[in-house]
Amino acid sequence: MSGTARLVDSFLAVDSGGSYDPAAELPAPMAPDGNTLLHIFGAWLFKGASHPGDSAYASRLRGAVVRRAATLTSSAVAHFSCAPRFESGRAVALGTLCRIFSAPQRRTPFLRTYLEQFYACVARGARGEPPSLVAMLVNSEHLFMTQTEGVITVVPDFVVGLRRVLPKVRWAARNTELLRHRR
Repeated sequence: MSGTARLVDSFLAVDSGGSYDPAAELPAPMAPDGNTLLHIFGAWLFKGASHPGDSAYASRLRGAVVRRAATLTSSAVAHFSCAPRFESGRAVALGTLCRIFSAPQRRTPFLRTYLEQFYACVARGARGEPPSLVAMLVNSEHLFMTQTEGVITVVPDFVVGLRRVLPKVRWAARNTELLRHRR
């Protein structure tokens, strides 16, 4: 998933001096827009950003693991269950989607199917595991500036995510402050 993220970042950086900055000047006409990137990478990114329980394949896999649990060792069951080992890939996929949707869409608006899938991923990511939540928050700083159709509908999801993250940040800041005073 990280290779896909690097490819998307490379496409987003076309004609912007080598690094992607959504607040930069208008990109050249040959720079790909979000729909193009989603046509190429969208299936992988949306599948990677979805939670394991969201796919029919994952539920079939879990059913097979449960049926065969008597014959499998506990380490094999843990290996096949959709556990935290997928969380880093999910975080990369969600962060990449946030970067794509945070980029200005100059030629054509995002297709409705992509918007619906993205908003569903954001809703799940805001209530998901911390790595996905942090990736979503860090990579979507320009999302609301794009004025994409329906973007205002994810504001409550971002508020939920921020409420989950900010108490931990406050606690970490207090601990850092206490450590400084001890020295």
